[in-house]
Amino acid sequence: MVYREDLPSTQFTFEKEKVVPKIVRPVKQVALTYEPKSGYIEIIAEGKEQRKLITKIFSETLLQSPIEGDQIPLKQYDIQKLLKPVVLSFDPEDGIDYVKVTMLKVAQPNSYNNVTLDVAAKEDRSIYDLSKEYFRNNDLLQSGFRLKQVRISIKFMPDDESKRGKILHVKIREPKGCDLKRKLHKEELIGEKYLEKWGLVETI
Repeated sequence: MVYREDLPSTQFTFEKEKVVPKIVRPVKQVALTYEPKSGYIEIIAEGKEQRKLITKIFSETLLQSPIEGDQIPLKQYDIQKLLKPVVLSFDPEDGIDYVKVTMLKVAQPNSYNNVTLDVAAKEDRSIYDLSKEYFRNNDLLQSGFRLKQVRISIKFMPDDESKRGKILHVKIREPKGCDLKRKLHKEELIGEKYLEKWGLVETI
């Protein structure tokens, strides 16, 4: 966290029961995070030019590594294709047992209300088959609803770390929400690889 002094401004205040103008210098708060493995610096601060300047100062002063402050490409997600069953293929060398969609949150266009379909990763039937079974002719996935959020579960083969095989759950929310950053680094790499492979993400 960084605190810096902003430009002076005039504010009115009480002084002996009188309202008088007073010059103040407000304090602005800046938040920075640094990821050593990727070299990414993220900053939260007011003003685009201020963000570039503060990031450059942070890098030169604390990291001793001058940078130009290039912007990190942003990722945007498109999950609408998952309203229907799709093949989520994977490479055997990644030690994956299976991949399936285990949660779909849908809503009508321009509505704040939503319905969530959630199945266990070990369920043999797909979430699409269960939706047809539960709702029959009123299947939400066939009624003009849009996807707001999905969860994809990646089940790994048993290994030394997990005798039963670990499950990586990845939640995606349009347009820019994904919880991969909160995962372990190797899980994040796997997730990023397959979200791109499945055509669910693009760099903007």
